[in-house]
Amino acid sequence: MQYNSISGKIGRIAIFSLCQFVILLISIGFIQNCKSSSTGQANQQKNLIEFLENISYKTGDDLSEYEKERCKLDLYLPQGKMDFPLMVWFHGGSLQRGDKSDSFTKALAERFAGEGVAVGVVNYRLSPKVKYPSYIDDAAASVACAMNHISEYGGNPGAVFIGGHSAVGYLSLMLALQPAYLAGYGVDHISIAGIISIGGQTFTHYAIREERGLPNPETTPLIDEGAPCFHARKSAPPILAVWSDGDSPDRKAENRYLEAILNKVGNNRIYTKEIKNRNHWT
Repeated sequence: MQYNSISGKIGRIAIFSLCQFVILLISIGFIQNCKSSSTGQANQQKNLIEFLENISYKTGDDLSEYEKERCKLDLYLPQGKMDFPLMVWFHGGSLQRGDKSDSFTKALAERFAGEGVAVGVVNYRLSPKVKYPSYIDDAAASVACAMNHISEYGGNPGAVFIGGHSAVGYLSLMLALQPAYLAGYGVDHISIAGIISIGGQTFTHYAIREERGLPNPETTPLIDEGAPCFHARKSAPPILAVWSDGDSPDRKAENRYLEAILNKVGNNRIYTKEIKNRNHWT
């Protein structure tokens, strides 16, 4: 199947086509190989995009210094396009480390923006410097900011996707299934076009278990208000949950459980896919 323009397709077929396209990209190694493009290819992609750095998505006199430092996003915008979709992408790092400027995140954003999909890459506060649910609140604030302003750059606020890998697949799912986070910033969670979770946790994230002092936090299961599964509901944006055949058995089980529990409450808008010949990092 040939894709000459992602943005051209989205206007003509279901909005969830971007999620289906992500499956294709992972399957053929596109995401894995983002960092391996030749210099010529990389420069060609950069010539097709506009880069806006360190946009504050939280403002006000009551912000902590840490919020002022971390609550920023970068925008990668396709040049010469209008009415393009936006993917808000959170960097990985187990909710405890990482930055939007890492080479993988930058390469992914440049590749998508070069194909006509704007990408907002987000920094958020990290554990243990802050505790649950601060990082989820930051994620919600960043999505609201992006949705409220993307039309100023030519984008379509009705075609906003949220995505991330591993820990931030978790963040994306929390925004999809617990409406209160986005509602706190004036956004109806149903207005999100789709959620893309790649190898995400669906139980309470182990960083939160660690914050709470649970023994063996990486292996002690917990489903409470900090778990996407806990908030399973019929009314939610379409969800694409992808994992690899090389992922850990518990991660596969968590995602299958999310699918099962959503189906049980009458939500059939979750799409799952196990990608062959990959591991959690590829």
